[in-house]
Amino acid sequence: MKKTLLSLIIIMTLLFTACGSTPSSFTESTDEDGNQIIKSENSITIYPEQLPCKLPYNDETIVITDFRLYQMELNYENYLFAVADIDLSGLSDKSFHWIFEDKDLSYNVYLDKGKNAFDFESMDQLGSVTKYTDAKQIRICWSSNFFNKYKEDFDETSVTLAVFATQQEGVPYHISYRPNTETIPGIPAESDEDYKFIAKKLQEEKLTWEDLGKGK
Repeated sequence: MKKTLLSLIIIMTLLFTACGSTPSSFTESTDEDGNQIIKSENSITIYPEQLPCKLPYNDETIVITDFRLYQMELNYENYLFAVADIDLSGLSDKSFHWIFEDKDLSYNVYLDKGKNAFDFESMDQLGSVTKYTDAKQIRICWSSNFFNKYKEDFDETSVTLAVFATQQEGVPYHISYRPNTETIPGIPAESDEDYKFIAKKLQEEKLTWEDLGKGK
């Protein structure tokens, strides 16, 4: 139910943003960091121009600290990877435990338009969410769908990171962040932390870099 509601809200807010207008049933404002906020009866959506960005959770705060994109080509087929870092250190130990038990925090990445003509498609979460419990941090990895074949690169594709926080009282908050995708970098060097992280998530899916070029 939460997943369905999240998808509907994101689709609606993305459509309103694309049209460049706010319907009368919505109110628009800015937060202390200058981010646009659109409030409706069903959600409060924050549209940051850059990260980090604060996401209210009850009386506490979550911070989306970073979101990175990488692309690669193997055997003339293109793949996209995304990595997000979320800081939950603003939560109490109790809240940090229950936000996962209650599934109050959800996240997804959507692709639209671009050279591969996406039509608001979801990226696939790659492996499990990595929790750095001592620091109350999490890191998530996504990939383009391995079952599909993408002939063109992902430059200029509209990529949206959506992070959704259900509240104990009141309407839920979510962040809708679109990075600059004019030129998406390639996979970093093997010594890079993100390279190792993505490789680990591929292993959780019983895949290697070489497997991608052979097809899943």
